[in-house]
Amino acid sequence: MLRADSVLGRLVIALAAAPPPPEPGLPARNPLRGLVVALAAAPAPQVFTSPAPPAPPETSDGRVPAQRAPAEDGAEIIVLPRFDRLRRRAAAEQVERIALDWAGDTRDVRCVLREVGPDEVELVVETSRPVADQVIRVRVTTEARDLDYLLLPTPDPSGLNVADLTMTGAGTSLTVVLTLGRPAASLGTDDLPAVARSVRATGRSGRNAWRKVARDRPSEDPVRQAVIAELGRG
Repeated sequence: MLRADSVLGRLVIALAAAPPPPEPGLPARNPLRGLVVALAAAPAPQVFTSPAPPAPPETSDGRVPAQRAPAEDGAEIIVLPRFDRLRRRAAAEQVERIALDWAGDTRDVRCVLREVGPDEVELVVETSRPVADQVIRVRVTTEARDLDYLLLPTPDPSGLNVADLTMTGAGTSLTVVLTLGRPAASLGTDDLPAVARSVRATGRSGRNAWRKVARDRPSEDPVRQAVIAELGRG
């Protein structure tokens, strides 16, 4: 279909609007001059641009929002916004370690992602919920792979329960999904890779929490053995 706003469409319109040929005996008009005049008088095409998608709303204190939803088994899933290190660094006014800070509307959970090295990102989770003997499952998605971690929140002098881990190979951007409300007793053989990875990635408080998990399990338990093996490597 010929579009009226195209160059060819405007040319056809101009030709249709051109005056009829002169009567016999009169000097002929210059057809090229008439065409140019008609094209100049034709209305210019309208250009419509779609508005840019609105930026995600921020909380009253400037923290970025996240998606929260209940899981089928009563746990809660939190999807943090993508942590784009290159984009945030380009937007930063100064060359500094960049971070993403999120807190729930009820302030019962706070998550912080921050750059701690050239290819390392630290995740800190703070919660006011009673989370004794519970585990937070963490799925980290980078450009190259998906990795699962497990966090064991422990009491902090601030009165909150805090857990942390340092992820290596973070790449330029990553997405983090947390699942809260799972008992630590639910860990089994399917979780062994995540157990070993998490023991290596956490700090002193987290390693002490993993020691407690190992003590509470029988000596032949595979989770206990994985924890002890990783603690021994530290």
